[in-house]
Amino acid sequence: MAQDGDWGRLAEYVLERRIELDLTQAEVQAAGGPSPAVQRQIEGALSQSYQRRVLAALERALRWERGSVRAVLAGGEAIPMPEPEPGDPPGIRAVTQDASLPYEVRMEMARVGRKMLAERESSRA
Repeated sequence: MAQDGDWGRLAEYVLERRIELDLTQAEVQAAGGPSPAVQRQIEGALSQSYQRRVLAALERALRWERGSVRAVLAGGEAIPMPEPEPGDPPGIRAVTQDASLPYEVRMEMARVGRKMLAERESSRA
């Protein structure tokens, strides 16, 4: 269980990110995040102890990089996941948003995929 850190600060960051993404608590839950009841606890800084899996689910639903909650609790910044580029096909979009892969791997896979698509398009011309 995660317990140490500035839970009031995390509450502010979570609420700001949810508003930035224009998500309701129900939509955060639908995206794989914790229940609205748990989100209310987090956004209100009403508890200082959550299971790691709850905080990891919150990170994924808010499209933050892994470790962002821990960073905010320690006084650092949350790192948003990169947004797919306009026109990216679904496969590349999925790779850039797959939080189970390290950031560098996602970006390299997306770069290679975009390069392959560009080469295929230029060979058709």
